[in-house]
Amino acid sequence: MTRDRRRLARHWLVLAVASLAGSGVLALAVAAARVPILARHLTDTDLARRALIVHVGLGVVAAFSALPVALFHFHRLTAGQSPRASRAAALAPWLSSVGALLLLGGLLPGVGTVHPVNYVPLVAHPLYEAGLVLFFAGVASTYLDRGFLGVGTRRSVLPAGVGGPAGFAPVVAVTLAATGGLVRLGAIYVLLAVAALGAGIVRLPDGLDDMTRFEILMWGPGHVLQLANVAFVLVAWALLAAWGSGRRIVDRLSWISLSLAIPLLPILDLLARGPMWRFHRSGFVLVMQWALFPAVLLFLALVLAPHFRVREIRPDSPSRAALWPLSASVALMLVGFVYGALIRGSDLRIPGHYHACIGAVTLAYMALTLLLPGTVPGAADSSRALRLVAVLYGVGQFVFSTGLMLAGSYGLGRKAYGVEQQIDHVGQGLGLGVMAAGGLLAFAGGAVWAVAALRRLRAPSAGGSPTAGEKPG
Repeated sequence: MTRDRRRLARHWLVLAVASLAGSGVLALAVAAARVPILARHLTDTDLARRALIVHVGLGVVAAFSALPVALFHFHRLTAGQSPRASRAAALAPWLSSVGALLLLGGLLPGVGTVHPVNYVPLVAHPLYEAGLVLFFAGVASTYLDRGFLGVGTRRSVLPAGVGGPAGFAPVVAVTLAATGGLVRLGAIYVLLAVAALGAGIVRLPDGLDDMTRFEILMWGPGHVLQLANVAFVLVAWALLAAWGSGRRIVDRLSWISLSLAIPLLPILDLLARGPMWRFHRSGFVLVMQWALFPAVLLFLALVLAPHFRVREIRPDSPSRAALWPLSASVALMLVGFVYGALIRGSDLRIPGHYHACIGAVTLAYMALTLLLPGTVPGAADSSRALRLVAVLYGVGQFVFSTGLMLAGSYGLGRKAYGVEQQIDHVGQGLGLGVMAAGGLLAFAGGAVWAVAALRRLRAPSAGGSPTAGEKPG
């Protein structure tokens, strides 16, 4: 069992790609259960909900956690940490891989009861619950290894930030090393979410029905995970900007880390008061409303905007195609913020908002899987795929989210599938039609990405070889 960080990062990359691909296939089934012409024939709504839960489990939980762990290992290498991880970190990707496979058990009819609660929906069955436990055990044990704690580490013989054993282009290596505050902060938020989940299990009183119990249990940890997602997507944006511009990004990142660390104080207070405190739910809503977008806007204003001046984009940048998914991801995130401000009540505007934000994170991570080292060189293929994915998935996800917003603005409710869905207004049907068109575009983009990613991951790793779009020597 290898302890080499580069090989461990590759394992986590493979897990992220497989999880995201599986989630994408299930997304098509979930969207189909909403399209009126198909939904009227779907009487087994339990199957649609199972597809939704496993889709979220593989995508928003597994893939969104696995790729940051790969970034964590790569960061340790570029920052000059020991190239050997702890024994627990060596076992971690195998634990999480088994956990991800167990999540697929939630698709089996009759296995447990489905609970489509917010943030981390689940199937109440030991098989699915064990999958979640194993997956997060692997993630947490990685973040707690010697590289994170900063004890017992051996400095690499290569200078920090020159690529070294990680195999990055120099400007990307320096950028990744400089994002240490965000990487560490994202890891802290993940560990805090796991701890909050464990504490919630112990502190919740008896007598609650399962749906209420799981909704309360996942509310706090789910919100904390959103802060981790923001921290890691900012790292992804910084890397894409460095790849695309040929210039390192190191300035003002500490200010961004500080702005995203401020929510730690109210979150710790909310978690200390427990899940049954009367302001527990509204408190986390306020944290998410006022803590996420300032960090993102500060990053755009203080880091990306000064970085991108036409005269400073180098013609010899490692992969100028990286600017396409970067631009699309940033645009989707801003659209998600605007859509979030338009939410009024519990209708399809809520998923319209978060599908734009989730799409932004997904697109950034898709691009990273086509650029991170440890896979085979493929400049032309990856550059073309980066552009296609940015256009197809980016536009598709925007149209998909807009369709949900339109249907929701006419009062169409959430979490109704198949024959349960009642279309009472032409605007609702129009919105679902727009959603379907966007979903097909996004699925096409996902298919292009999956083919390109699997092509890169299928071949043996070539240490130190150029990454996608990177020019040798």
